[in-house]
Amino acid sequence: MDRRLDCLKPSEDIFTRTSILTDLYIFLDTAWSYRIVENYVNYVVQRMNIRPYGSSVTLLTASGASLLANQSYSIIDFFKQWNFETHSQAAKPGFSLPTILSKATELTHGLFEIESKRNSLGLRSLIVLLMPSPLAYVNEHDFDYCQRYLDFLYRTKPDINFIYYSGGVLVRFKSYVKDPRTDLFLLDPERDVEVSSLPVVQRIKNEPRRITSPCSMHLNGSRHHQQQVKQYLPLGFVNFYKIAANNFFTPGYMRYIKIKALSSTAFVICTSRRNSWPYRNTISSSPSTEQECLQISNNVFSYDLTDLCLSYQIKHECPPLFLSVQAQAFADSSQIMCEERECLSLQQTQFLLITNNLDCSNQGQQLLKSIELILVITFLNIKNLYK
Repeated sequence: MDRRLDCLKPSEDIFTRTSILTDLYIFLDTAWSYRIVENYVNYVVQRMNIRPYGSSVTLLTASGASLLANQSYSIIDFFKQWNFETHSQAAKPGFSLPTILSKATELTHGLFEIESKRNSLGLRSLIVLLMPSPLAYVNEHDFDYCQRYLDFLYRTKPDINFIYYSGGVLVRFKSYVKDPRTDLFLLDPERDVEVSSLPVVQRIKNEPRRITSPCSMHLNGSRHHQQQVKQYLPLGFVNFYKIAANNFFTPGYMRYIKIKALSSTAFVICTSRRNSWPYRNTISSSPSTEQECLQISNNVFSYDLTDLCLSYQIKHECPPLFLSVQAQAFADSSQIMCEERECLSLQQTQFLLITNNLDCSNQGQQLLKSIELILVITFLNIKNLYK
């Protein structure tokens, strides 16, 4: 089922000017020989920008969701945990999608709890990368369960993305992704590692960074407050963001997002409800009707989120807001000095991302817990029928 918006994809050139920032969870079928799959996993992980203040990676088995490598912000640490020995000693090989979905829910819930305690806005994409062996499949008895589970996951955690990097025939997994055209990739050991793996890296790179309410996981309901997070951007680069409707669906007042320049440089801010990658194309002379762009330098960009879902009765039918921040291409080094630990280099532009009064209702969390209980019972009943 295609659950993605009908988005307008920009020129590939723009993605050479953006960087990956993600929380990546890999579920690896250990039926793959380590000698075969090692280079394919390494190629992807090494290009994820794994570092402190950067991306994180967690590696688990696809059969029982046991840990092969704990969440890490260090490439060296990741390879210390996952190697020939630990791969060979892992639990039984295989692929269990119900187990993966349950574990993905648990892991992302834990991630959101940590972000909530830190008053974080997320600001990373959320990727679950599944790597089944050529013989792996989803049991037909689990089909309805997995479909319902995924539907509810996408409604309550719309920022989660499931991507398959699989051996064998890809069509067997087409029912378990948002868009089979963009989320299914073939791992063929007879093909060059880069030929197979680069499209996976590009897909992850293309996913906008999520902006999530830091109080959405609190059990005590709403907490109206303002969040400010400093962001860093090399000259000429662009960051893409997405705010799901869960963050602005219910009625609220003074709900907005702002971008304030901190460096003495110009930024172009673009927004869209349909285009996942809005940006100002300096090559094309005809402006897009799918987006709006504004340049700021000393002033502040502000976007009102209050009434974005007024015409929608159901939360998951209200489209997200896509937003990009693009730094000017040239500047004097004195304008962009960056000596903070988060900076990748001494020369990076800086801006402030400000949100106010994002939706802090915990209805989605309560709904998810109820649904999970119902689904577990349904799953057990189905299993009993086939004993």
